Amino acid sequence: MTQYSKNQAGQSIVGWLIGLLIILLIIVVAVPLLTGNQINLFGPGGLGEEEPTPQVEVTPSPAEERDLIDDITQNPANYYGREVTVSSEVEEVIGSRGLVLDSPGILDDDLLVITSSVPGQAEINNFKEGDLVRIMGTVREFNLVETENDLNVDLDDNLFENREGEPVIIANSVEIVQQQ
Repeated sequence: MTQYSKNQAGQSIVGWLIGLLIILLIIVVAVPLLTGNQINLFGPGGLGEEEPTPQVEVTPSPAEERDLIDDITQNPANYYGREVTVSSEVEEVIGSRGLVLDSPGILDDDLLVITSSVPGQAEINNFKEGDLVRIMGTVREFNLVETENDLNVDLDDNLFENREGEPVIIANSVEIVQQQ
């Protein structure tokens, strides 16, 4: 029977571990090259992944909320499906569910707002042209039939049909900030 000294046994284990490390290194390098996938050991999703930075909700200033109207009217696709908060003057009241907000920019773009539920009658009567309002809701492309179905309401076709395809905010909150 062959006997190994401690030194020979230690060298055998070290050689085996080095061989194993070389095989693992080849796998880590070769697999991504052959499959086109990237293995990330030290970045996000890897062994050295850092804790994600918590998202902090930033409340926009009234000026930023007014500027947002310009951006929504100029780049509506960037906002479809997103919750927004905007502030502006009421340019026009349309029926019991609609408001048109004045765009503060040099272009004469305005933004349609439809409330998702009928506010109290007193509140409807309180909206006047020139009132400063804060609106919170979801931006989408206006389609009269879809909006009526989604909100389970019958909007006056004559008041809204010329708005087809425009951006609209379906408001879940309407607050009068300052009355005219």
